[in-house]
Amino acid sequence: MEIKEIEEKINKLLDKRDKLVSELNTLNDKIFNLIDKRLELNEDMIRIVCPECGGTGYIKTDDERKKVCHVCKGKEFVWAEKYEGR
Repeated sequence: MEIKEIEEKINKLLDKRDKLVSELNTLNDKIFNLIDKRLELNEDMIRIVCPECGGTGYIKTDDERKKVCHVCKGKEFVWAEKYEGR
């Protein structure tokens, strides 16, 4: 096997990997959207502003870069169980 053949095989595998990662990301998005819809229909749950990012969807790093909030995943809200006090 020559170097060129090996490089071609590597590139094909990298392309295949990139497509699979993209498909997984699409599936994850669909799953999270369905989970949100299910929670929205649950009368015991409410949406609240994300306590971590304050509803911005991102957090500033120490070097002032924006990073997607790890709690709300950029959605700006989280789900919480409704509490009805006395």
